[in-house]
Amino acid sequence: MDETRVELYIDGPEAADNKAVFDALATDRPAVEDAFGAELLWQRLDEKRASRVSFTVPGCWADEATWPGAVEMAVDAMHRLYGALASRVEALHE
Repeated sequence: MDETRVELYIDGPEAADNKAVFDALATDRPAVEDAFGAELLWQRLDEKRASRVSFTVPGCWADEATWPGAVEMAVDAMHRLYGALASRVEALHE
């Protein structure tokens, strides 16, 4: 309750396809994190259909005092995450 997470949540209808996308992205992890500008949390979630790549910023919905900073940091992080992953995800679907 004291953090906000931005993420790429990989959740298509087939678990095997989701894991393949995650694994392909993970092979490029150093370049993805370099493009993002920080270390990301890579969760394959083997027990679930989905996987995720995320980044957490301080601040949350439960404490109104943290909203402005959390929103600003989350928007910045989401923009950077999109920039680091979008072209790689698109290339996997071609």
